[in-house]
Amino acid sequence: MNLKTFLYGVFVVLLWASTTVIGRFLVAIDESIHPMQIAFLRYFFGGVGLYLISALNGKHKLETVRDYPQKERLIIIGLVASLFPVLLFYGVMYTSAIASGVLLNGNTVFIVAFSFLFLGERLTKMGWAGVITATSGMVLVIIWSSGTVSLSVFGQEYFLGNTLSLLAGLDWAVFTVLLKAWFSNTDPLETMTFSIVFGFLVLLPITVMIAGFSIKWTFDLIVLLVIIGFGATSLGFFFYLLILSEETAIVTGAIQLAVPVVATILSIIFLGEGMNVFLFLGLVMVLVGLYWTNNGVIEKEMDIV
Repeated sequence: MNLKTFLYGVFVVLLWASTTVIGRFLVAIDESIHPMQIAFLRYFFGGVGLYLISALNGKHKLETVRDYPQKERLIIIGLVASLFPVLLFYGVMYTSAIASGVLLNGNTVFIVAFSFLFLGERLTKMGWAGVITATSGMVLVIIWSSGTVSLSVFGQEYFLGNTLSLLAGLDWAVFTVLLKAWFSNTDPLETMTFSIVFGFLVLLPITVMIAGFSIKWTFDLIVLLVIIGFGATSLGFFFYLLILSEETAIVTGAIQLAVPVVATILSIIFLGEGMNVFLFLGLVMVLVGLYWTNNGVIEKEMDIV
């Protein structure tokens, strides 16, 4: 891995790790914006940014949508993508940014499971051990990340937030597998651009009905929205796709492992969140499990139509 790729990776990790931290601050601590509003605005900034990046690359991506033979597939992945930020920001409203970051980035387990079931990929013994370990770690985070060890935890906000964060990771896993199954022969930046743009168009009327657009705009709010929108969504995906096209799965897997770790550090520094023993054990189990999983997948070349 050369220096340029390393710097790209650091940039992507910082941007993606900041999403749950900023989201937690805006919807639960500062309470300056509704979760639906931040979900829409993240995709608005992200979609516009991705389209501009595509245009600067000399490819007006959205103009090629009409050339797809099965446009309904684009609509499906757009709908799946639109659900992700809603689950993410509603989830982080009720749970800690640390727990949300761990559960979101555990989506690799779901991706591997879906790939095993639908894409013909296989797992080695290490891969299966990784799936079991990471899943156990996520269960630990969901149930006991608040530090409470009793059945009453199921009625607490932490449990709701953790469940929504897990569902956000599950949703993104579905999105990833559909991309791989249906659009493996297309430009990934093109498909990602359409998905995010379609996503904010879907979220627009829903946001108006649920939350409206009465927002007290401040300079700090705009900066934070730009970071998670144009930064994490546009630049984050763009540079990640560059890395993915040039480096091995080990390098891209390292990025995924680093995100929850950096998110935890940022949450402790900027939000003052604490780390109880259950959350720590869950984080370690998820990281170990994801490492084993990433190194235990045997891909199978196949065409899915």
